[in-house]
Amino acid sequence: MAHGEADRRFARARDEAILVFEAFIERYPFDATYTADAMFRLGELYFERSQDRADEATAAIQAGSDDPTLS
Repeated sequence: MAHGEADRRFARARDEAILVFEAFIERYPFDATYTADAMFRLGELYFERSQDRADEATAAIQAGSDDPTLS
């Protein structure tokens, strides 16, 4: 499996995990045992996703620019 394919699979799995955590928090917003942990993990997933999106945007900007400082 190519590195790019592995990244896409990881991103899909992360997006599915985000949906699961969001659904859990919506269904059990005050669960004393699990809600805080679910919120923490969801925040980590959001952070990872935002980092990936920022990296993709940076690469796109650099690829389309003649500015040597962006390379």
